[in-house]
Amino acid sequence: MDAHTNMKISTRLGLSFGAVIFLIVISTILSVFEARNVEDIIQHQNALRTEKLERLYVAREALDQTGLAARNAYIFTEDADAGKELDIVDKQKAIYLDALNALTPLFQGDADFEKTRQDMLAMAEELKNPRKFREAKQMDEYGKFLVTQCSPLRRKIVAEIDTVIKSVQKQVDEQSRLVEASTAHSKTITLAISIVAILLGLGIAVVITRSLLKQLGGEPSEVSAIATSIAGGDLTARIDIKPGDRTSIMFAIKEMRDGLAQIVGKIRSSTDTIASASSQIASGNLDLSSRTEEQASSLEETASSMEELTSTVKQNADNARQANQLAVSASGVAVKGGTVVLEVVQTMGEINESAKKIVDIISVIDGIAFQTN
Repeated sequence: MDAHTNMKISTRLGLSFGAVIFLIVISTILSVFEARNVEDIIQHQNALRTEKLERLYVAREALDQTGLAARNAYIFTEDADAGKELDIVDKQKAIYLDALNALTPLFQGDADFEKTRQDMLAMAEELKNPRKFREAKQMDEYGKFLVTQCSPLRRKIVAEIDTVIKSVQKQVDEQSRLVEASTAHSKTITLAISIVAILLGLGIAVVITRSLLKQLGGEPSEVSAIATSIAGGDLTARIDIKPGDRTSIMFAIKEMRDGLAQIVGKIRSSTDTIASASSQIASGNLDLSSRTEEQASSLEETASSMEELTSTVKQNADNARQANQLAVSASGVAVKGGTVVLEVVQTMGEINESAKKIVDIISVIDGIAFQTN
């Protein structure tokens, strides 16, 4: 088993999900970084629009209004009406000068803007003439001023402002392209990391699944079913082991099943042997019982024979006593005659024979008693 297989399942899952989470965190950090970058670009873009473009448009519009008001002041015959137009000239001039002052620090080092600024300041000086000419009733000089100085300078300044506006607009467009590029880059990175995370997750899932299946030796449901079957006492369940598998749980279950089957077989064989021995013991007990009964019957017969022998012995003893008495009587009457002596001798011979029989009977009784004991 390799190091990966030796790891705990919790460790493997932790490392796997940790890798995926790490990629997600990296993707999130990059997305946040790109979002901030885009935000900075947009803020810069908005600054260009609000601080530069809008003020340039205000300055150009105010410049146009000064030209229009100066022309009206020349055309109007009534001094009051002309005075109002001249007030407009002064007001619009102040507006574009304020815009110019605000724009100056924003265009440090910009040659085009610097040229425009100088011309606008020169225009501010020139715009003092309309009031001077109108109040002095120098209408010819006023008209000549409008045609030869004011209008040409205003058109020049407007063209210069347009050039600066185009330059700023180009910067805005460039910022827009940067925003689009940054957004596309962020999307690409996020998509790439997401794809890597997905592929890594799938790869990890496949590796862990294969590792678990290798450790289990089969599907979890199959392993559970076989274990349940064996737990229920079924040792005949078929267990398929993959070639070369010697480490899986399924292989261990098969080995356990085979071991249990061998143990059960040995127990069954031992049980059969014990049953056979028990049968033999029972048969021996029956035979012993039969022999015991036969022995008891023999003992009864022996006891009966002993009783008969005892009775015979008693009779012989009585006969012996009677013979002894007869012998005494015969001894007393021996003197009475030879015939009587002969009869006595014969009687003594019979007694002698009876005594021998008694001795034989006693020997038989002793032998029977010895066997009985």
